[in-house]
Amino acid sequence: ISAQQKQQFEATFFSLLRVFNDLVTGIDLRKGSNSKEVIAQGRDAFTSFVREFEHSRNFKSAIMDERSMPRSFSVLEDYEDFYKKHKSDLGHYFRTLYNLFKYLDGANVKDKRVYANLIRAQLSDDEVYILFLNGLNERGREKFKRYLERYSVLKNVDLESKFVQYAIEDAAKLGLAYAPSAFS
Repeated sequence: ISAQQKQQFEATFFSLLRVFNDLVTGIDLRKGSNSKEVIAQGRDAFTSFVREFEHSRNFKSAIMDERSMPRSFSVLEDYEDFYKKHKSDLGHYFRTLYNLFKYLDGANVKDKRVYANLIRAQLSDDEVYILFLNGLNERGREKFKRYLERYSVLKNVDLESKFVQYAIEDAAKLGLAYAPSAFS
């Protein structure tokens, strides 16, 4: 690859990264669908997403009943309901991030891992957690999962988390487990 080609790649790459970060900054969660009151904005919205998802009735009851009865809910099914509720923010987010990885993956540059690490460095732990769930979902696993695995995007997922363990169990039952490279 020539110096000019690398420069052109990097200009586009960093422009796409800027677009992604601008998109994240623009996410805002409101109290109600017609409310003007913002609950969380930008990356803080992902903290709210995770908190909402993990404090669902199903998850709380599963933790409390874990010793006495088998788990009766699917993390992946719950995620589908969650995604539908937040589709307007999350859909755009996932598509933009997917296209950033797709651009990197198709580029004729050396050291793609360096650029992937720059993308990963932009992601909060809560974003990575939501990406983890999305990659197991029908929409995410079809195309995006391979990038999560190839570029170790899930490196910061807390594998000790009960919720993550439940999601991994559900995925394994369906034959959807991540390759170890996703976490390394």
